[in-house]
Formats: sequence, C-alpha cells, structure tokens
Amino acid sequence: MFSSQSEFDLRVFLSSYSDALHCLKQSADKSTLRKNYENIANRLTIYVKQKKMFGEVNISKNEERDILAFQYTHYIFLKYLPDFDNFKGNYEQLQTILNNSFNSLSSDFQLYSQQSQQYKAR
Repeated sequence: MFSSQSEFDLRVFLSSYSDALHCLKQSADKSTLRKNYENIANRLTIYVKQKKMFGEVNISKNEERDILAFQYTHYIFLKYLPDFDNFKGNYEQLQTILNNSFNSLSSDFQLYSQQSQQYKAR
C-alpha cells in the first residue's frame, strides 16, 4: 500500500495539476476575450476612419451595439475615473482614485434609488 507520505505527495501533485489546468483554462479564456476586444476595437477604428472620410457609414446591428457599448464604457470611465489618465503608478494615488470613484458611484446609486422610490410612490 501507500505510505502516508506518498499519499500526501500524490495529493499535493494532483492539487498542483488541477491548479495548473485551471490556470491554463483561465489563460485561454482571457486570450479569447482579448482577441474579441481587439476585433471590436479594430471594427470601431475602421468605422471612425470611414465616418471621417465619407461622413455617413452603413453599419450592422452588431457594429451599432459595439459602438454604443464602447461609448457607454467611455462615458462611465470618464465619469467615475476622471483622474485615471494622470495616474503615475503610485499606490496611494490609485487608492485615492478608486475611493473617489467608489464614493461617486455610491452617491449616484443612492440618488437613483431615491428617485426610483419616489417614482414608484406616485
């Protein structure tokens, strides 16, 4: 039979193997997401260039959805992380930026909740 040390070594090996497989799966998923975002960014770049050249561009529903998602993301980023462009890698500065963003987001959420409750009360 196996000794307790052999069993322990086997469990550690299997756990490490499982962690490695999980890490590979996450890496593959992130790589796929990154490629997807790159494709969307390339399509948006082409759209912007065509709009500048021709003024009006025919776009598909998927391209319209991607453009709206990008615009919304850009709006959220500018609204809640306005100081991020000036970030220099300082941990305290990052902490301040994130705290300010969280406070701003929390206050907007509370305002929205109050407005929603007032609307429901009517």
